[in-house]
Amino acid sequence: MFKEIKPHQLKVTTPGLFIVRVDSDVARDWLKLNLKNRRIRKTLVEYLKRQIESGEWQSNHPQPVVFSDAGRLIDGQHRLTAIAESEVYNGSSVCLRVETGASDGIREYMDTGIARTLDDRVELEEDQRLNKFATQIVTAHLMLVIDKGQSYGKATPEDAKEFYALHSEAVKHVFERHRREKGTGAIAVALAAMKYFELDYEKADEFYTDLFRPAGEVQQSQMLRDFLLRTQASGSHAARKEQYLKTISCMKAHMEGRNVGKVVRAANW
Repeated sequence: MFKEIKPHQLKVTTPGLFIVRVDSDVARDWLKLNLKNRRIRKTLVEYLKRQIESGEWQSNHPQPVVFSDAGRLIDGQHRLTAIAESEVYNGSSVCLRVETGASDGIREYMDTGIARTLDDRVELEEDQRLNKFATQIVTAHLMLVIDKGQSYGKATPEDAKEFYALHSEAVKHVFERHRREKGTGAIAVALAAMKYFELDYEKADEFYTDLFRPAGEVQQSQMLRDFLLRTQASGSHAARKEQYLKTISCMKAHMEGRNVGKVVRAANW
């Protein structure tokens, strides 16, 4: 049973289970005990900060912040870093479950599970295949469209719901025509197609359907198809961005009635 206490009452080396309201100053103090822990994952910190800022923070995290009987922080560095960087002051605080006095030796067994993906955490559609596709589109949008040159990080369920409310029809149109083919089936390509459907449904339908046809009739689509099938994308952020911008270039040429001589990057839509 977790007992609610004030931060100054916490004795990290004494065994106990507590609920503590933590602000940025407390989080920074606790992080001073973060010794020889794994490297901080910035994308996870950014994700947690967005949860705090949007009011989506979950105080009943299944794994509490854990301090060892040796006085070390052995679990919770990402949550505490997010709180520290969110500048939570003026009477505001974030609620955390905290375990103190745990055996220092359990550190090597922490966080060995499999992380839950976005489609595990939010249901945009009852159809599981469509739900997974939609959440992949949301994540790609955050990484490739609004990242300003860097990976935006994990999407929250609220991000997914907000995006899908605005773009559900286009996502469904793309999903109905999408094929699981290496290169042409890349989610970066599907994201660009979603935008094309919103700009011009008929032309987008012609282009995207033809993309999955060997020796199809749409010149711009076939040029993109050849490029995507020849290019072995590494899966990196830079490679996905390249796919996305080159797909847009071919789609814009098709929309404007221009043939594609060479597949090049577009600045954006």
